[in-house]
Amino acid sequence: MEEKSKRERLLISAYKLFKTKGLNKTTIQDIVDDAKVAKGTFYLYFNDKYSIQEELIIEKSKEIFNNALDKLSNTKIDSFDKQLIFVVDYIIDYIQNEPEILNFITKDLSLSLYQDKFTKLIENDDLKIYDMFMKGIKDNNIKLKRPEITLFMIIEFVSATCFSVITKRISLSVEEYKPYLHSVIKKMLEN
Repeated sequence: MEEKSKRERLLISAYKLFKTKGLNKTTIQDIVDDAKVAKGTFYLYFNDKYSIQEELIIEKSKEIFNNALDKLSNTKIDSFDKQLIFVVDYIIDYIQNEPEILNFITKDLSLSLYQDKFTKLIENDDLKIYDMFMKGIKDNNIKLKRPEITLFMIIEFVSATCFSVITKRISLSVEEYKPYLHSVIKKMLEN
């Protein structure tokens, strides 16, 4: 078996530490110690722990979205809004089963602060959610001024919901909250 690259080991270590300790309690020294590389090696690939966090968010988000779409392809759901709800529910269920992922995915991304990150995510050739969303908008003749912003808002809404319901344990369970979330998403798609 070929040894993992130093960069890959840094990503694996950072992901593990961010999930278990959280971003704020994880230091670059923790990451390099766990990856068994020199601290200078970290700086060959990343500027700081926030740049490695950004890359992990992009990669993990892409993985979750694409897994959801793979599952969707095995269903007979043909209505765009129901397809979108299926994907949203998959994401929520995934996060509910792995709540520690919320330790490094920030709950309330700011559009102005993180627009570049979202642009990197949707422009990646491997991300199918963007294509699915744009095709659904076009095929259903849904008139949205900026559909990419609507998709971003849906993702943010799901992320904030998961954070509030799962980590803060607000009075509603995830299953009780889903119908409200579904309703808001459907309204966002109305002409």
